[in-house]
Amino acid sequence: MNRVSDLYALQEIDLEIADQRAALERIEAQMGASAEVAARRAEWEANQARLEELEATQRDLDLQAREQREHVAGVEKKLYSGAVTNPRELVDLQQDLDQLRGALGRIEDRLLEVMAAAEALQATVRVQAAEVQAAEREWQDLQERLTREQAALTAALAALSARREAAAAQVRPQDLALYQAVAQARQGRAMARAERGTCLGCRISQPSSLLQRARAGELVQCTSCQRILYVG
Repeated sequence: MNRVSDLYALQEIDLEIADQRAALERIEAQMGASAEVAARRAEWEANQARLEELEATQRDLDLQAREQREHVAGVEKKLYSGAVTNPRELVDLQQDLDQLRGALGRIEDRLLEVMAAAEALQATVRVQAAEVQAAEREWQDLQERLTREQAALTAALAALSARREAAAAQVRPQDLALYQAVAQARQGRAMARAERGTCLGCRISQPSSLLQRARAGELVQCTSCQRILYVG
């Protein structure tokens, strides 16, 4: 291999390293906690807490309704037993009974509302629980796959770095310095093929004398983009 071929081989390795590093960065960006899964779990847990509140309210209203029915039954028994004969007292008992029945009706109406809300929320919580479980399984599977890919890419990069070191050792120091300067200026692509008299890096035609020197293995740069020309 000549000087230009050595540099071109080095660039192939460098480009592969760049691709592998970009892939590794994409993988690492996906690793860790999932904001979407966390949001789903938070919503599910909030609904669970709300359901627990509704169920506690339902139990409290059930107790209130039972106690109120006992009060109603007690007044009804006293009112209709015949033990009370005083008209004024009978009127008072009837008023008490009406008030107790009204209060019982309000408690029962509220109880029905709470039961309906709890039943609807129970269905929502069941669906959300299944969705959260599925999302967390999917996230866990993804994390395991990403971890495997991360390990494989890390090993591949280590091997490429060793190849790169060996390839760079074959290049003259001054050639390597030029290559690195051009690569930094041209987003990692210091070399460009020249075909049919044209630099494929910028698509600009090159002087035939320049191409002849490149063909002979001399390091020459494109007159436009300054990349090092490689005539394969």
